Amino acid sequence: MSKSKKNDILTKFGVEKLKDRLFDYFDAHLDLVKFDIEDSVSDKIANASVILISVLSVSAFLFFSSFFVAILINTLFENPYSGFGIVALFYFLITIPIIFLKKPIKKLLKKHITLVDDDTPKKWKKKRKKRKV
Repeated sequence: MSKSKKNDILTKFGVEKLKDRLFDYFDAHLDLVKFDIEDSVSDKIANASVILISVLSVSAFLFFSSFFVAILINTLFENPYSGFGIVALFYFLITIPIIFLKKPIKKLLKKHITLVDDDTPKKWKKKRKKRKV
């Protein structure tokens, strides 16, 4: 069979149009997946930014309030170092249980800090259905 007859047969059955539509479909689907991933990543980054700002704010508050309490204890005991020692001892006593309960704390935090959870594929499917309508 010659090339021209083969091309005529392919165009008669619309194979070229089908091929073009198939490539367009894959391009559109790839763009959709890309946008879904970008949306998910941007949500995670926004959440992480809020958490980071919160942690920094709480840390600054804790630092300055601890410093204030230490100076207050210094004036009560009339000793320039006892307040700082008592505050350091307080934080040390808080740290000991955290060290011994490290594994349960890790498990608890791991449940809440996952980038992709079990519902993520379901969310993507719901978004796709909404866009098709």
